Amino acid sequence: MSNQPYPSHALIDGVEISELELLRYEVKRARIAALLLYQKMSAQGVAKLLKNEISTMEQIEHKWFEQSADEWTGSITEIRVNGGGAGGFLKWFQDRVASNDEAMMFNAHPEHYAVVKALDDSVSILETIGGWKLPGLMYARFTQDERDAVETPDPALPVRLIGYLVSEDGEARGRVLHQFGDTSYGFRARLGIYWPAKADPDMIKGHQWHLACEFVNWTRMYIESLCK
Repeated sequence: MSNQPYPSHALIDGVEISELELLRYEVKRARIAALLLYQKMSAQGVAKLLKNEISTMEQIEHKWFEQSADEWTGSITEIRVNGGGAGGFLKWFQDRVASNDEAMMFNAHPEHYAVVKALDDSVSILETIGGWKLPGLMYARFTQDERDAVETPDPALPVRLIGYLVSEDGEARGRVLHQFGDTSYGFRARLGIYWPAKADPDMIKGHQWHLACEFVNWTRMYIESLCK
């Protein structure tokens, strides 16, 4: 049934609205609604509201890490962007993170409950990873040191974001290796978040979709910024 067309059709001023148009409208309004609620609650308020879920997810992530013996497996997604450049995008992204651009984070993915730059330059991330049951809290620390990369970086993708994901008490949760390179049409990216090898396979697979959603939206915002 999920692949069947909608049984209902809307018309405005006698013109039928397509399913895609309606979904786009719904997503746009959902982003506006979520951002308003977040701005009213603040990141601290959201974290307080989700404290039980965060605590439960922390226990699950700790078990995954303990069982994995420092072995990692990746959620890998590739994207291609028409226009712009690899270096320009990464600078745009880092500037937006540094300025705690709430709209930029919320409009990228509906499960970005709170993403805030901390005083030590780490980034606290409260989100549901891979669409997996519960939101969790992690901290991203970017070293930009190739020695911290889980796998050998691709020389064709020389613009990189390299770092760690850790728990609040500093225990490892994941590794980051996002790689970007210019092309004749703009740029492309190989996005990689690496999780403990014993993490749930559905979460690892699901995070490929998470990466696709947020980075397609972020690169769209970046391209739009070039036109202003």
